[in-house]
Amino acid sequence: MLSLLFPIPVFYVEILNKYPIYMYTFPEGLKFNFTYIHSVEKVPVTMVYEVRGGELMLKEVITTTQAAGTPFYGNSFLFSNGVVIYYSNQTTKEFRVIITKFTFQTVVFDNLEIKFWLFCEDGDRIRFSVEDKPVILYLVDSLRKLYS
Repeated sequence: MLSLLFPIPVFYVEILNKYPIYMYTFPEGLKFNFTYIHSVEKVPVTMVYEVRGGELMLKEVITTTQAAGTPFYGNSFLFSNGVVIYYSNQTTKEFRVIITKFTFQTVVFDNLEIKFWLFCEDGDRIRFSVEDKPVILYLVDSLRKLYS
């Protein structure tokens, strides 16, 4: 019974003030892409993340634009086909995005694709985070996800 109080690392994707969408326990090494359409340039921007040391590490940003609002991190390389890749090792415990359906925000894991514009409302806030959660709270979150 005491083991229910021990923390375990959990990766969360959740709609703030609503419910978790995706949870993954012991996420070290988990990789995912967050992709959206740049609202002005109308080109895809893909942010490649990996869970490292209990944090989200932005590994690279891939796009074909250098327009305002494009996340610029680290060194960049421009390829002959117009693709720009920004390499980074920036880390954070969480990052948030505000849903706008016309930018087609999507997160892709190895075997799962979540298209936020299909079920979220404009203005919904999505949070990506890594947390140490007691097992009992993780189980409560699992039930909330199951019944939402």
